[in-house]
This record gives sequence, structure tokens and C-alpha cells, in this order.
Amino acid sequence: MRVCVIGLGRMGRGMAINLVSKGNIIYGYDVNKAVYAMVRGAGVKSVDSIGQCGNSDYVILALPTGKESAQVISELSTNAIHPS
Repeated sequence: MRVCVIGLGRMGRGMAINLVSKGNIIYGYDVNKAVYAMVRGAGVKSVDSIGQCGNSDYVILALPTGKESAQVISELSTNAIHPS
């Protein structure tokens, strides 16, 4: 299963690492690019933009408020890169 976790703070990072440990392919996105170093060693692959999550089977949002979630959902619905 391919999953993209958007928001790699405490909660998102924990979910992403746990999903990798269960044998899934996990992509991660966060506005704080420094967090990528924390998850890369666990096998989480970073993506450069939210739109790249369109190739995933599932997208998990681990964001601070509904405002950020609404913005990400809007961006995913208009800018997602889908497989050909």
C-alpha cells in the first residue's frame, strides 16, 4: 500500500514510521523540510509538493487545524499528479 502522510509533526511522524514498519511504502510532506531528516532513516520517502501525493493509494492529513486541512484538500483536488 502506498500512503502519503501530510504533516510530519509528532502525530504524523509517528503514523508514518509505524506504517513503514508494517511494510507499506510511505511518502511524507511537511512545510518544515528539516523534519525529513528525522523520518528518512525510518524509510519514509519525502515529496517536494502536496500534488505528488496524488499517486498514493491513501492520503493521511496530520495537520494542526481544520484551516490547514481545508487548504490541503483544496490543493490536492486541483493540483494532484495522477498516474497516467
